[in-house]
Amino acid sequence: MIKNPIILLKETVIKTSNLAQLADGELVNITKEDMQGATNIVSNLFYGLNIISLELSNSTRTIGSYITANSTLKNLIINGVIFSIMDKAFANSPNLETVTFTEDCFLETTGTNMFYACTQLKTVKLPNSLKGLGQWTFQACGSLTEITIPSRIEGIASKVFDGCNALTKITIDKPCTVASDVPILADTTMPKTTIVYVPDTTTQSLYQSATNWNAYTIKLKSELQ
Repeated sequence: MIKNPIILLKETVIKTSNLAQLADGELVNITKEDMQGATNIVSNLFYGLNIISLELSNSTRTIGSYITANSTLKNLIINGVIFSIMDKAFANSPNLETVTFTEDCFLETTGTNMFYACTQLKTVKLPNSLKGLGQWTFQACGSLTEITIPSRIEGIASKVFDGCNALTKITIDKPCTVASDVPILADTTMPKTTIVYVPDTTTQSLYQSATNWNAYTIKLKSELQ
């Protein structure tokens, strides 16, 4: 079990050297109460540890790299007003299956390679505040089958879904009335079998004419089963 989680995790800046004391081999859950007060989630914080779930608290402001790499983490919940996120924040988390950004989470852009090679990742709920998906955000997430793009998204960088070979459905929340409303899609590295679902016929027409989006089948949400 976790030893003294409140003492170790409520530091304003968490010391990675403390983590040798955190686990004794049992699978554990780390709650937002454990993480309360931790503003800076430093790199390698839970590297290789036996954890089932992790919920970052609303104190979170910065996130380092490889937070949960090579750990047993399955479920991740992200809270906080996040000003800075380093490359590969949750990359190489081989057991990670679900990621949820809470309604109160504020994050404008995902970090480069944020979930790189999270090969078991199946479900992601992105924050409503999100304006951009950074390069390679979900690269090599081979189990990801669908995702919803929030309405504030302005751009999707290169190779965000590269290697997401199971991705079959992208749902767009935002209706569009003019071409400039359509988010920029940097390339066509998503699988060609991916279907993009949009809210209405005007939006459908605009996506069908938009650069790179026009390489994919664009359907109406009403056609979803």
